[in-house]
Amino acid sequence: MGRNIVTTVGQRPATPSLSPRLVVLATAVGTVQHPGQRLRYNLPQGWGMSAKERAEAERTLSSLTSSLDPDAPFEVEPGRFEPGLMAKGALLTKLINGLAGPAAPSEVAAASKIEMYADAIQDVPAWAIDRAIRRWARGACPPDIEERPKFAFPPAPATLRALALLETSDARRDAKLLTNLLAAEPVEAAMDPTARPSTAVASLRRM
Repeated sequence: MGRNIVTTVGQRPATPSLSPRLVVLATAVGTVQHPGQRLRYNLPQGWGMSAKERAEAERTLSSLTSSLDPDAPFEVEPGRFEPGLMAKGALLTKLINGLAGPAAPSEVAAASKIEMYADAIQDVPAWAIDRAIRRWARGACPPDIEERPKFAFPPAPATLRALALLETSDARRDAKLLTNLLAAEPVEAAMDPTARPSTAVASLRRM
């Protein structure tokens, strides 16, 4: 399992980018789909991963997976770390209070708003929420997320979610590439149309 990564204020976790060799391997992965079977991932003829490259891919994927964990701890203030849920609550409170204007919402109204935001971002890590809020504060909302944003007010829950997912897009892309790479087999094996038992069935047969 991936280790938890603690992030600092305003920073994305220290997730390593893919090495040049892993980029070459991951982007070379192809797919084969036999009728009635699961999609198979494959490397070109004559290609393969060394034990060292596979270990590097596994470590990098573990780090990326940890960084994308919605429950990963986050430093909400210098020296103050909170679990994911509490960190996101603190960030949302800051967002709502910071852009409340002269008519600050009542406690009940603020709690209701936080609940709506929490539903929208429950599967997103706190560091991405922090980056999304900072992006909104800078007036840097892409038009494909919201065409006419009103930066004097908090973003809608769906908008905040979209901004947070934008912040995680590189990590999610790299994690997907590595997942496919680690599942890849030689193209000759992938092209064999012989049906294979599912993992569960294969495990039962070995018992």
